[in-house]
Parts: sequence; structure tokens; C-alpha cells
Amino acid sequence: MSESMLTYSSATSWTGLMGDAAAAETLIPSAQIVAPYRMITFGDSRARTSNSTQIGVTGSATYWNTAREGAWIASILGDTEIIGDFGISGDPIISSTTANGWNGTARSNSKTIANALQLRPDICWIQYGINDIAASATSAAIIAEFKKLISELMAGGVKVVVESIMLFDPTASSPTISAAIASTAQTTLIAVNAALQTWCAGYAGRVVYVDNVKTIQLSATGYADPQYLDSDNTGVHLNKKGAQLLAEKVAAAARTLLPQRLAGAYFIGPSENPNLV
Repeated sequence: MSESMLTYSSATSWTGLMGDAAAAETLIPSAQIVAPYRMITFGDSRARTSNSTQIGVTGSATYWNTAREGAWIASILGDTEIIGDFGISGDPIISSTTANGWNGTARSNSKTIANALQLRPDICWIQYGINDIAASATSAAIIAEFKKLISELMAGGVKVVVESIMLFDPTASSPTISAAIASTAQTTLIAVNAALQTWCAGYAGRVVYVDNVKTIQLSATGYADPQYLDSDNTGVHLNKKGAQLLAEKVAAAARTLLPQRLAGAYFIGPSENPNLV
């Protein structure tokens, strides 16, 4: 019997799990129960999955943040567990010091790419780039770093879900994105997303790009609909409603990379407010 797989081929095997052995054998004959997929999140504050700044669960006070997509993605998939949170508030994808950027060797709380790969994840969800746009980085520079990060993950055997850089509301963004650079920022965001979509399409089965721009876009302005954003006055963070909505598309895209498993990702609390453990 392998380390990651338990095989239940007789009614007796199910007795302790479901109570009614005969019913269990009828419902799931010779079923194979496998370990859940292992998922990590990587990027900036919008890839932060828990209230903790640490990589993983640090105690009973740690909970999954329902105003971020990560916990919803895992909950919707149902056969996936989050094993590492590599989101860092304010982090750019382009490194300017060893303490920041996707390849920073001194990223906060040891959230380095090396440590991410050591966890042996099956899949990584990326939400990155908004801080680079706020700092007026060029689309070419941002795209180049995305390619390096994704290539590093693929080389480590990790499948990757890349979500479009999320839209923002520049009228609320103080001080994250000023109205003065809103027009330029929007142009850069569109260019990066388009290039990423094209590039990711060349790695079918290993990488999938999720275009969530129109999911929360206001047709009148082209910016994000405030009803899906947090009231933190930055204009870039989702609220619970927005996180759940975008996570549905991300989970559907992730499923194209991860065949359904007969596995459980367990959580406490109501399903509409998941606290995965």
C-alpha cells in the first residue's frame, strides 16, 4: 500500500468509516481514497490566504481569510488543501532587494520560492503584479518576471493557475494607486494580462490562465465594481462577495489541471465561511 493511497476493496474495510458496511460497498465499491491535492498561494496581499503572516497554520487563532480567494478555491474544489500561504502584503513581482519580489531570498517570514517548492505542492495559484503597476513598472518588465516565476514552478513539477491582475478602483485608491497614474496603470494591466494569457496557452495541461477582468468590471469605467471590493479605501482588495465570485472561475480552471479525486479537504464551521484545517 502506498503512502498516499488507502484502498478499501471490501465492505468490512468501510465498517468503521460509514457504519453501514453493506451500504458503503454498494455506494463505493473498491473505492480508492487518496490524499487531497496540495495547494500553495503565491503573490501579494491578494494571495494572502490566512490572517497569519506565516507560511502555514500557526495555532487555533489562525483562520482562513474569506475576503481572499485562496480558501474559497480549495473549498470549491473539495479535494484540495492549502499547505502554504506565500502571499506578502505590498510585495512586487519584480525584485529590487533580497527582501521582495518572487525570487527574493529574504522574503518576509521565509516565504521564498525555495521553501515553497520544498513543500512539494501539486498546484500553485498566483495573484501578483498590482504593486508593480502602482510603482509604474513597464508591462515588459512585469511579464518577464511572471514567466520566470511560472517556469520555476513548472520545473519543480508544480501545476500553475495564473489569475489576471485584478482590476481596481482608482477613485478609492489612496495611497496604493493614485488617480494621477490610473490611466497608465489600466493600460499596463491590460497589456500584462493579454501577454500572460497568450504565453500560458503554450503550456496546456501544466499552466492555465484565468481571465477574471470582466467578472467584476464596470462597463461604464472599465474599473472594478466597488460592490466587490473591501471598504479599506485602497481600491484593490476584494470583499467576501468578490473573493467567492472570482474563486469560482479560478477553481473551475484549476480543475482542468487536477482530475477529480475521491478525497476530502476538511474544514470547521459553515461551508459559506470555510475555515479549512
